[in-house]
Amino acid sequence: MNIARLLKDDGLLTRALLECCILGGSITQGFEREDGSQDHLSLEDIQLCMQARTLNMKTRVQLSLKVLAPHIALTCPSVKMCSTTLTTFFCAIHENHSDVLCSVDVTASLNTTFSKLRKRLCSHCYAMLEGRDREMLEKV
Repeated sequence: MNIARLLKDDGLLTRALLECCILGGSITQGFEREDGSQDHLSLEDIQLCMQARTLNMKTRVQLSLKVLAPHIALTCPSVKMCSTTLTTFFCAIHENHSDVLCSVDVTASLNTTFSKLRKRLCSHCYAMLEGRDREMLEKV
């Protein structure tokens, strides 16, 4: 984050902030440069990271629930099967995938989370899930 501030690069600062959120508490330990000197975030930047971490988790949950919502494709040939599969998966997400749901990495695809549904959904509904996942990633 310090380099991004020095360069006055907002895009780099946003990415650095995300990386700091993913690192979690280890950001308080600083970073050792190639020359052996230590670089630490300011208290203001650490506070910003904690605020961003909370916001990222909230955003991740909201986006994940939209992607994984149990809506079937309009062209679904297996309405009952796909509807049941998606509803069951959606209702159990907090039990089986809470780590993914509450991740601070809002740029990570949910594809690995729902990939096991490929054999239980028609191709239209699975493609719809993939499309919603791509749309989510484009919004972030």
